[in-house]
Amino acid sequence: MKNIYKFAAGLGLTLALGAAPAMADGYNKPKASYPAAAPECAASKFGGFFFGVHGGMGSLTSTLTPENILSNQKTEDGFAFGGQMGYNWVKCHSLFGIEADFAFANFDSDAAILGGVFGPGAPTLSRSMDWLSSIRTKSGIALGDVMLYVTGGIAFANIETSLDFAGTNIVRIDETRVGWVAGVGTEYALSDTVRITGDVLYYDFGTETGGLNPAIAGPLSINFDDHHSLWVSRIGLNFKLGHREAAYEPMK
Repeated sequence: MKNIYKFAAGLGLTLALGAAPAMADGYNKPKASYPAAAPECAASKFGGFFFGVHGGMGSLTSTLTPENILSNQKTEDGFAFGGQMGYNWVKCHSLFGIEADFAFANFDSDAAILGGVFGPGAPTLSRSMDWLSSIRTKSGIALGDVMLYVTGGIAFANIETSLDFAGTNIVRIDETRVGWVAGVGTEYALSDTVRITGDVLYYDFGTETGGLNPAIAGPLSINFDDHHSLWVSRIGLNFKLGHREAAYEPMK
């Protein structure tokens, strides 16, 4: 019986001594490992809904071309100020968005034409743009706190062209014009919710045709082609709505 006790005690001691090296050699259960968190992507600062304000200067070039008569072209400087809103989708450093804007504009000009022929009573050609709007898509890339983008879409504006002679209106073309717009821009993130923005846009509103005032022309018919294009340089502020949109590196 004593031998059995001695055998059991010796077996227990052997197992204990053998288990110690096994634990030291790493047979214990390994700790779970987790992948490192994906690095923050720069474009996340620019994602989601936003709204803002802007203002800038520009040059409106207008060309009125009567049939078989030398055309009259005039470039007038002015300003535009208004607001914008939109949404940006982001994927790490890339961005795609849509933006709509509206601005009150002041591009007005009055110029006498054929002054050498008519003297002080020469016909007066007036042009004006009162408001400006666009719906555009944006594609860009974010580098740190800076985003660079290209943009383009459809544009709208109210443009009036009027030709008066001796106090009488001869030609008037006054309507909402539809055209296209394209440009480049940049945004700088001051914080997660506030960004300063700047862009340069070119608008083209095509050519519309108008005729002489029937009350003046009678049976005489002369058509006038009226074309307008516009450059605008703007700066503004955008304010983000809601939380920052997550944007992570794609899985490799």
